[in-house]
Amino acid sequence: MDFLKWVYEFRYDSKIWIAIENSNMQNVTFDMKGNKNVIAKISRDAGKNQAISQATVDVCRVVFGVEYVLEVSPEQKGAKIPNNIFDAIVRQDKMVLENYKGLKSEQDKRDAYMIAQRAKAFSKFRK
Repeated sequence: MDFLKWVYEFRYDSKIWIAIENSNMQNVTFDMKGNKNVIAKISRDAGKNQAISQATVDVCRVVFGVEYVLEVSPEQKGAKIPNNIFDAIVRQDKMVLENYKGLKSEQDKRDAYMIAQRAKAFSKFRK
């Protein structure tokens, strides 16, 4: 719901460029370990993720315009970046991160930062 509130709040902002990891761009279930019930649950969860990421892309394209939305597949996102390299990238970008402790469990935050950097590059390319 916070996302929908954000979309509504910024719907007329012409300076928004968006990059979204869209797992629906890859038709894969990555983890196939476990018994058939575990695999079925993993597959359902992957399907939910694919559905919501595609819906997010679709909403943003309708509200902000196709030309302002970049979808990135998990494969395009690339490999996980170790903390020390990520810290160096952030310093090079002269950014200060809030609510980030550099924990191993914060991989999603590192991924989000790197995808945001793609949106930044995408906006320069589109301009």
